[in-house]
Parts: sequence; structure tokens; C-alpha cells
Amino acid sequence: MHIYRWVKEVRLPELEFARVLPLPILFSAAATMFPAQLSEARIAWSMSSVLTTIVDDLFDTGESMEELQNLATLFDLYACSRHTQLDREIEPLTRLT
Repeated sequence: MHIYRWVKEVRLPELEFARVLPLPILFSAAATMFPAQLSEARIAWSMSSVLTTIVDDLFDTGESMEELQNLATLFDLYACSRHTQLDREIEPLTRLT
């Protein structure tokens, strides 16, 4: 299965604090998106859910407040950089109109 290969490739089992539960998460995706043409959506849902579970586990482990704030700052920086990148990709298209 693609989701198991991805879990191994990104070495999620090495995170000692995290619950890595791809099978139950994949079942929840399949129960709500069962048509064959939604296979990519099921995979995306599963990957996102696995990562969400890991971030939740990270906050549940009782890490220091400073480490958790650093993680939140990294998420903010990533979101800002992604938004800037999208702006750069879209900007040439707006000149066409």
C-alpha cells in the first residue's frame, strides 16, 4: 500500500513519541470516499491525518513551552513562505487578463 511505503520512506516509526496508525486512518478515508476515482484523495486524507496525529502527539508529550512555540513559529513561517510562493506563481497569470 502506498501509505505504508510513505510512512517508511519518511521514517515516521522512528518518532518514539508518536502514534503512527496508517491502517485505521486509511479505513476512515475509505469509508467516506469509496469510489475508485477518489484513490488519490484517500491517500492525501490519510497522509494529512497521520501527520495531524503526530503533531497532536508531539504536543501531548509535555515538551517544553519554548520547543512548542518554536514549532508553531516554524508552521507560521512555512505558511507564509508557501503563500509568497503561490503569489509568485499566480502573479504572471494576472498580467494576462
